[in-house]
Amino acid sequence: MQPGAIAKNNAEPRHNCRLCNRALRDPVSVKIGMGPICRAADGKQNQFDFMRAKTELLKHECGKYIFLQDVGHDSNRSVTGDVEYVIEQLYLEYDIADGTRIFYKDSEGNVDEILHSGKRFKGFKAGHEGIDLGMAADG
Repeated sequence: MQPGAIAKNNAEPRHNCRLCNRALRDPVSVKIGMGPICRAADGKQNQFDFMRAKTELLKHECGKYIFLQDVGHDSNRSVTGDVEYVIEQLYLEYDIADGTRIFYKDSEGNVDEILHSGKRFKGFKAGHEGIDLGMAADG
């Protein structure tokens, strides 16, 4: 193979994540066979998400909320610095309903809410008012 050539993958594309078995919705995930959240958790990166915010799913109650932890902030962008990407990936990976609340724990252990309208970022709100995130929020 010539230097710089791309090896062809003859395997059939996967339509479910090989780690969590969730449906894959974006072309990059289908080609790789793993969703963006599992790629981050598995320590794998590719040319499309290198240096993007990395998150770890701590808790998910379908239709109500998603609770994430900001990880990889030493070498990647933080959730606050890449929030539009984080929202987009959550919609792709979890097919979340409009109105689902998104919380995240930052590198200092603070819990904040990402305010959004559909896939559109609206702002941040300190704390997790009205939602019991349980032990996951205690750090």
